[in-house]
Amino acid sequence: MRKLQLLVLIPAIAILVTGCSKAPVTELSSADQAVESARKAQAAKYAAAEWQMALDTLEVARAEKAKQDGRFSLFRAYGSSRDLAMRASVLAAQAETAAKAALDKLRMEAEALLAEVESALPITEQAVATAPVAKGSRSEVELMKQDVLALRSLFAEAQADLARFDFETAKAKARSILDRCSEIGTAIEAAKAKKSKGR
Repeated sequence: MRKLQLLVLIPAIAILVTGCSKAPVTELSSADQAVESARKAQAAKYAAAEWQMALDTLEVARAEKAKQDGRFSLFRAYGSSRDLAMRASVLAAQAETAAKAALDKLRMEAEALLAEVESALPITEQAVATAPVAKGSRSEVELMKQDVLALRSLFAEAQADLARFDFETAKAKARSILDRCSEIGTAIEAAKAKKSKGR
């Protein structure tokens, strides 16, 4: 009975040892692919913490594999390296998901601001076209007209940025246009009030 137990146990131990001694080549390759996919999703910029954790974990997995590679074959145990490589894959996937979510949020914010610009520009153009021109304000009104033309051009650039998935730039340009539209509107209202008082 004891011999039978040993005969069953020895192959099981051999399988276990073989399993632990097999280098995690597939797992490390999968982790590399997951990290590369996260990199393409701009995880380094939009999910920096998750991205760095994935890189660090993958580096430790490789270091552990290298450590085991340096040992005598019968004493190699790649279990830790394998687990770390699999963990790096999970972390990289999380980084990619977080980056995509952040980018999607930026896209929606940029689209919303550009929609505001699309409404604000015609109003500003109309306000400038009907702005009161006093004796000393003609040059100011002319400058406003030039500003509106420049804002139209900047709006076209922001739309192109959005199409290129450069959401941050599109958002910044849209905000700049809205701020300038507001400044022009305030200046025109002040000019109207001044003209009204002068009557």
